[in-house]
Amino acid sequence: MIRWTLLLAFVLTVPAGCGDGEGEQEGWAVRRYKEGDATYEAVKRDLVGPCKVTNVTDGDTLDVECRNLSDEVRMLRIDAPEAGQRGHGGARSALAALVENRDVYLLFEEKNVRQRGNYGRLLAYVYTDGRNVNVEMVRRGWSTFWTKFGEGRFADAFRAAEEEARENEVGLWAGRSG
Repeated sequence: MIRWTLLLAFVLTVPAGCGDGEGEQEGWAVRRYKEGDATYEAVKRDLVGPCKVTNVTDGDTLDVECRNLSDEVRMLRIDAPEAGQRGHGGARSALAALVENRDVYLLFEEKNVRQRGNYGRLLAYVYTDGRNVNVEMVRRGWSTFWTKFGEGRFADAFRAAEEEARENEVGLWAGRSG
């Protein structure tokens, strides 16, 4: 009985802090990531993929195929222009340049919880080449940080990206001050 108690105590204490989604194990040490860190290294354990992009609908929606399953993805926390609005073509082209002919990975707002929006689209952050594409679309000025349904887990990264786009007057901000 004492052996089982010691074994149970060992199993419950050794993994503490390892594999909890907050860090990356490096030998005996665990590298901690700041909450809200949108970098690939901070989230790679929770990514779903690789997926192939089969269509880019606009600047915030794309179709993917993951393990022979197809789905339409609405990118979380961004809002790009719709068809007929100023910047729609530029936003669609910018997203296509970031994701076409590359493996993409999906990350959900909550670990392993796949949520769908009002139109049945899968809601996700998209990663490729080690970058959060949602944040990158804001940084390039082709989308705004969309907070209608909350700020999500990467709010600081989105705010900094939008500020950078406005200051550099890129994408939708080109030729506009403020």
